[in-house]
Amino acid sequence: LEAGNPGGCADHMDVPLTTDQRGQPRLRDGNNDGISRCDIGAFESAYPAPADPGSPNWYVATTGNDANSCMVTTAPCRTINGALNKAGSGDHVYVTAAAYLGTGTEVVLVQKDVYLSGGWNSTFTAQSGVTSISGAKARRDITLVAGKRLQLDHFTLASGYSSTSGGAILMGNRARLILINLTVQDGKSPTGAGIDLGDYGGLWVYNSLLKTNIATGDGGAIRSGEAGIIYIENSTLDGNRAENGGGIFAVDYDTLITL
Repeated sequence: LEAGNPGGCADHMDVPLTTDQRGQPRLRDGNNDGISRCDIGAFESAYPAPADPGSPNWYVATTGNDANSCMVTTAPCRTINGALNKAGSGDHVYVTAAAYLGTGTEVVLVQKDVYLSGGWNSTFTAQSGVTSISGAKARRDITLVAGKRLQLDHFTLASGYSSTSGGAILMGNRARLILINLTVQDGKSPTGAGIDLGDYGGLWVYNSLLKTNIATGDGGAIRSGEAGIIYIENSTLDGNRAENGGGIFAVDYDTLITL
């Protein structure tokens, strides 16, 4: 990652390369250090841009009501999905440090580009705790649909379950996910018990812990579909188990993994 020539990418004949094998542009800033360098290999990584700080804010608390406006701290939504249904692409959703459960297939369904920030106190003036999303061993914690981008910080995702894939988090094809100060634990599913990336997905993990996720097939902590991008920094994968790849399993050699 970003170990090539800062002046540009070129093939063996020194012909400039402006795209990688998937058609993504080169050069790109793959690790968010402000410097764009060519990645070594056939694929170029890219750190997804953070949510626009000028976007509208939405608020969630266990004392709230989804019928509220949810746009002021004194009238929050009751559920994360309630706020997501109101939010637009690129918006921020702030969630108090409490436990959030759900019904159906998943606790949280993300169908647009959003920023979810947890761990806030009851007045949303200090980020002093951690928000828990729990599937309670009955459902998935989060589903991120294909092609969408989600940034999560200060959450614990616990006891997610799926009978198919993605115990804690299921990502659709070409989805992008950024995890900051997160714990993903005790997820269970046949594949990708912690996180299951669809084809051409991107996952960036910072200052986080993925532990004791158990898959009966591939990928205890993380499973990647075709040509995925996985970047992990200052994070720990511990006690995850699977038949193949207790830590990380990639279905083919096209996946770019940077630790």
